[in-house]
Amino acid sequence: MACHPLLTVYLQGTSDVNSQGGKYGNALQAAILVGSKDIVQLLLAHNADVNAQGGKYVTALLAAIRKENKDIVQLLLEHNADVNGKGVLHGNALREASQRRNKDTLQLLLEHNADVRAQDTDIIIIYLLL
Repeated sequence: MACHPLLTVYLQGTSDVNSQGGKYGNALQAAILVGSKDIVQLLLAHNADVNAQGGKYVTALLAAIRKENKDIVQLLLEHNADVNGKGVLHGNALREASQRRNKDTLQLLLEHNADVRAQDTDIIIIYLLL
């Protein structure tokens, strides 16, 4: 990973990788919102809570979908992100991906057992996958 060496040293210290607060909610969401897959990987390797809630997008998965970063979405799902977790803007991951008309992310979410019956997402998903 090509992360800044000071970040690695910081994470090896007594810092709490899951500290909450600020505009982004936590370090994981901040890394996602700036689009840094390397930092996301580093934070996950240091036990960042992939399902922590807070900040504008509520969860890391919703932030990654909002930023339309399929690689980070995949990474979060591999680390057991809650594919059916609730958010603020569009309700859940499927709804967020639907609003963005992102077929690749929708497919990825469906492969990870996203609930199509939640919040009337089934009609939107069927339309987008046709």
